[in-house]
Amino acid sequence: MVRTLSRMLLSAALLIALIPAAHASAADSRDFKVYNKGDHTIVTLNVSKHSHNTWEEDVLGDDDVIAPGDARTIRFHDDDDSCMYDVRAVYSDSTKRVISDVNICTDNVSFYY
Repeated sequence: MVRTLSRMLLSAALLIALIPAAHASAADSRDFKVYNKGDHTIVTLNVSKHSHNTWEEDVLGDDDVIAPGDARTIRFHDDDDSCMYDVRAVYSDSTKRVISDVNICTDNVSFYY
């Protein structure tokens, strides 16, 4: 009986210790999917707050692209809770497409080119 109680307490302690870790890895409400529904590869993707006048860095990174027909999930890792953003795709032929004033908390983004 004492052994069973000890195991139950140890299990409860481990569960409580894991709750913050599980919460920390939960999806941010601003995480969204970008779909490339065009015929050209997206080589750069910039996401900036709608209120900013400059583009943030490429969220795809140096080695990733979005081929025609593919999609990528864009994940946020900061404490900001802004939802209104501008999204710019730069294609392999240097063409740029911008979708302005997107509520990324509720919408996914599709580019056609």
